[in-house]
Amino acid sequence: MAFAVFGGALLPHAAPHAAPSPAKPARAQTPPSAADPLSGAGDVALAADAGTYFSFFARSGVAAALGNQVRQLFHADLFEPANLASIGIDPQRPVVHSSTIVEPVYLQQQLASLEMPPSFVIRSLLVVPVLDPARAEAALDEVLSKTACARRHDPPARRTAWIAQLRDPEDRRAAEASDAAYLCVEEEGRWAGVVRLNRARRELRWVIATGDGGLLAAASAAVPLAKDLNDRLQREGFFSAAQALFKTPGGDARAVAALGLNKTRAGLAGITADQRPRFWKKGAQEMGAPQRLVESPPVLFSGFMADDRALTWTLTAEGRRFFSSLALRRGATTKLLKEAIARKLKPGGAFSDTTKLSDAIHEAGNLGSLLVRHELWPHAIAFQAAHPGAQTLDLTEFNDEAAQFEVDLDAGRVRLRPSGRR
Repeated sequence: MAFAVFGGALLPHAAPHAAPSPAKPARAQTPPSAADPLSGAGDVALAADAGTYFSFFARSGVAAALGNQVRQLFHADLFEPANLASIGIDPQRPVVHSSTIVEPVYLQQQLASLEMPPSFVIRSLLVVPVLDPARAEAALDEVLSKTACARRHDPPARRTAWIAQLRDPEDRRAAEASDAAYLCVEEEGRWAGVVRLNRARRELRWVIATGDGGLLAAASAAVPLAKDLNDRLQREGFFSAAQALFKTPGGDARAVAALGLNKTRAGLAGITADQRPRFWKKGAQEMGAPQRLVESPPVLFSGFMADDRALTWTLTAEGRRFFSSLALRRGATTKLLKEAIARKLKPGGAFSDTTKLSDAIHEAGNLGSLLVRHELWPHAIAFQAAHPGAQTLDLTEFNDEAAQFEVDLDAGRVRLRPSGRR
């Protein structure tokens, strides 16, 4: 299964009276120098509340395809061949990326606010295994911007001058307390990054914060980790696949809403103050569309994983009942699956009529159709069968009608294998 680059992230491809300003991501209660927020990470590589998780090996095709996206998000050419060699990224262990980390309550506070809150931050975590941490740190000196970044080993005068030019007082306090290997702040203030080395585990842990307001402080703050999910995906082979992706419907909806909210905030920069509340309210309402989509009954899936072998969906209790009712034999083709779904499924919510669905996908933005394709494809199949004259929904993975579809009710999952792969 190949992967395609879409919207700044890797995605599988077969052949938001004024509410109070929301708190920023929780700050560490002790300075990073006293308690490194990632030092106790152990074997946990996944951040909590991410929209999508990726795992891939540095010399895989997906790493090469990811190069431009890494440059855009992490502002470093990690996977350019010369840098890959000089940094010494371990080819035997996966690179793990937790993308679009937004705490659910924080996002809902933003969406519920009647006026645009003063700040909004999205974070990402990249865990990069290396052969030699000292060698990797030295190599990053040549990879990272010398003006945007301060290094742990910088002369005191240079570090003091670099901190002094930071505009946000929270950023300056975070920089003064930090002993991270690298601190980076883009000149225009649109992103900040913190790189820490875990010498015992031989890895770099790289946190990027984008948005506005205290970005270096946000990137320096503790990243809550998802141990239970990490353990589960370890058992399911996520980290051993050449390339893999995992997300949940709720996490996916949050990510689409958060990215749309960032665009709304950027678009309001040129709007006069008296007009801003009206446009903010409209934009925040529209960013509720992703959640409305994934809550459309029946809710069949709790997770989606794609790797180089198959596409796998984890079933909810309602999903088990529905797929059991289809009575499909093992290894049924996608064609038979689509026919059975069209006969049996009666989707509600956003899929109850053509206008609701069209509005929800439009409001969700350019990632709305992808949300439907990955998390709501049974709804889309049933909707298109019931409304043949309506807009065509992208169901790329199901165009191969000879692909085999497996329903494993004991394991609580369904799996699609492209034709020719077993």
